[in-house]
Amino acid sequence: MAEQAYEVDLKIEVHDNHRGDSPDAVLVLTVALRHPRLPALAVRVPIPVEGEMAGISAAREDLRKFADRERFPIQLPMLVLGGSGSASHASAEVRLKTMVSIDMIPYRQITGA
Repeated sequence: MAEQAYEVDLKIEVHDNHRGDSPDAVLVLTVALRHPRLPALAVRVPIPVEGEMAGISAAREDLRKFADRERFPIQLPMLVLGGSGSASHASAEVRLKTMVSIDMIPYRQITGA
């Protein structure tokens, strides 16, 4: 399979949660891959965004709430290469361990103030 045969689409959705949910916003990054010999594959990754004057430890609490609520699950494709049987599609839910790196930046860096 040649590299140039793949098509890649990127999409970002913004979900504003700041009125009563944590985190304040969620950016959902979707990467879709297409190749003529493969089924469509998509990866969806939520990126939590929190405005937190109290610092990273308070943001960690909001991250825990975000994880517990499971409103924005990470979606990963799994490709199964099989024998000559007919193609089929199935869905499964499996828990995967995830590491989240938290970066705090000054508000003025974003606003330019």
